[in-house]
Amino acid sequence: MKLDARQAARMLGLTETEIYRRVGAGEIPFTMIHHRPLFHRIELFEWAMSIELPVTADLYDLYDHLHEDREPHPLADALARGKGGTISADLAEIAEAIPARSRSERELIGAMIAARSPAMFVSRAADRIALPRACSPIICADTPGLVLLWWAAHHALTLPDVPVHALFLIVAPTIRRHHELLARLALALHDPALRAAVQRAGAFADVVSEARRWELSLAAARASGATP
Repeated sequence: MKLDARQAARMLGLTETEIYRRVGAGEIPFTMIHHRPLFHRIELFEWAMSIELPVTADLYDLYDHLHEDREPHPLADALARGKGGTISADLAEIAEAIPARSRSERELIGAMIAARSPAMFVSRAADRIALPRACSPIICADTPGLVLLWWAAHHALTLPDVPVHALFLIVAPTIRRHHELLARLALALHDPALRAAVQRAGAFADVVSEARRWELSLAAARASGATP
């Protein structure tokens, strides 16, 4: 589904004037059709992640409206299930720690990561954190949804052309669930305390705790009608 400039502005929390300025400068992904710029939702989402721009609507609201009564802390719970650790330059190592149902499943994930990285990640230069791309999900049908956090063991990883010290990976049962968790993670990283915890190598318990605190504050803000 393509968005027009007004819809893109709402999704990104920008004015239409700013959208057209970025189109003219070639700073934002778009397709020109009949002299009108149109935007793909996932391309906008990944672009916003890369420049650390908080998306204010659509993808972020999807999980809350459909599932908040089922899982009040989807990000913190997925982090607690996924866990993490340290990693060398070989990203395929990550697959060994994924609590998949079988050895063959882990081997398949490892091969996929080895073949597709670093194109699987969006690297944020400002905070040296890498997030999975919305268009490169890892799907395991029997997995409830995992968010794994890995720190570079000795030196920064390069993903791609940008040094990063922390890397997130999402394993989800469906593409939709991947987008839900990724959207919430990207928004959560705008919280200074959570972001600081992520940047402290090995502080996994603190990351889960800060994610849970952030989700509680997000739910309270939305219940009161405030903008998160």
